[in-house]
Amino acid sequence: MKRTIIVVLLVTAVVCVTSGQTTKPNISGAWERVAISGAGNPGAETMTFFHNEPYVYLLYRIKDGAGERTLDLKGIIDGKPHTQEIEGRPATLTVQWEGQNLILDIKREASFGYSHTRRKMMFSADGKAMTTERTWYTKEGALRKETGAEKWQRK
Repeated sequence: MKRTIIVVLLVTAVVCVTSGQTTKPNISGAWERVAISGAGNPGAETMTFFHNEPYVYLLYRIKDGAGERTLDLKGIIDGKPHTQEIEGRPATLTVQWEGQNLILDIKREASFGYSHTRRKMMFSADGKAMTTERTWYTKEGALRKETGAEKWQRK
């Protein structure tokens, strides 16, 4: 009888632990920004992710009044800065999960000056939509007053 109780308790514990673990969404694919509110770039933006947890590769295409540009970024989803170059200038990509939300942090020297943007990306249950909270920072790390929200759809 004691043995049966112990087996039942062990099985219950294993089921509780494994059912409490959540898998992260696979964000692979092209995402097109369809709406923006607050501060932000009014141009067209597309992010194409190649995601194989914990690795991520991002092609971020921007088309606006300053022209067309592509940010080509790669890193590991580990919350650590990954140094690289964009358009021959220094850049850092930091990516981490915050629950089911992905935090994407890009710091770079751009042709127009320093840029530091952080997005908190929240994915719909069906994986077809994403909303983001976008925040800008100064080179010194201070929060700039501009913030914005975006809606994206998987193409």
